[in-house]
Amino acid sequence: MKFAATFLTDPPSDVLVSRAKEVEAAGFDYVFLNEAQTLFMDPWPVFAQMAAATDRISIGPCVTNPTLRDPVVTAALLATLDEMSHGRMVCGIGRGDAAPRTLGRKPATVRQFDDAIRIIRDLVVSGSTVIDGHDVTMRWNPGWALEMWGAGYGPRTLGVVAARCDGVIVQGAALDLLELTNRFSEVSTTDPVPQGSPAVMVAAPAHVGSVDAGHAQLRWFVPSVANHIAALAASYDGPLPLGLTSILEDRTEYDYQAKGRKDNRGADYVTADMTKTFTFVGSAADHIAKIGDLADRGVDVVNLYLHHDDVTATIAAYGDVIIPACR
Repeated sequence: MKFAATFLTDPPSDVLVSRAKEVEAAGFDYVFLNEAQTLFMDPWPVFAQMAAATDRISIGPCVTNPTLRDPVVTAALLATLDEMSHGRMVCGIGRGDAAPRTLGRKPATVRQFDDAIRIIRDLVVSGSTVIDGHDVTMRWNPGWALEMWGAGYGPRTLGVVAARCDGVIVQGAALDLLELTNRFSEVSTTDPVPQGSPAVMVAAPAHVGSVDAGHAQLRWFVPSVANHIAALAASYDGPLPLGLTSILEDRTEYDYQAKGRKDNRGADYVTADMTKTFTFVGSAADHIAKIGDLADRGVDVVNLYLHHDDVTATIAAYGDVIIPACR
């Protein structure tokens, strides 16, 4: 099992750089920053600072999108930062959710998402690609290996992720969500059909302590998942697990401006059981047991969203106890 930590790209940037050093020292394998420029700072300059301050850990966005930045620009950023970090950049990508919607825009279409992944990978790995029939070359780029992780919920989006990316990001630590994502990822929407299955990353908030304390700190996450499940339920004709649709009851309108914030008023309806299902809460032993259960179901990476008041203690618990127990 590998471990990642994701932070909101909030100022000051030097705190984010310190967090990158902290999780690297604790034994984490990846450090990610959110990307939503209307809600947080732009992460890409901070990645350069993180690269300079660390030696081993992989660095990247969780997640970027094709709607606010052209994929060619994203590819150039990744290749430049690979040169600065000696090849340690990774890329998480989705269709775009909160940031585009705060501008009155829609997420990228599945086709745009597919094209963006192809363009980014081609330009970073080989320095060349074809865009709208035009040969495009980054002549300065020597080429780098690029690990790409795709995020999504619906079968068409996840079919693209399975075909184009190294791994799929499951946004929530619920077993029903993991099983649904795995099923949707088996339906390829590209030609040729990929060989093998993508790696699996479960991404969810984590807090080590009492369940009540964890619920108070992490309940904000459930409305974010519910928002995606509601969109999926509106567009997908097949049945969805009751464990997912049950979190749609009593929900209020989702506030994109409060995405990732523990004071999100849209989380008032969330129960402790919901928080426990979709996040990592409780004692270190509780975390180890849940991670072991996920490992038994084929999860390769656990990505912790660390957006709460006890981040240092959670990182320490993972570095001292949980990560060694789960390796």
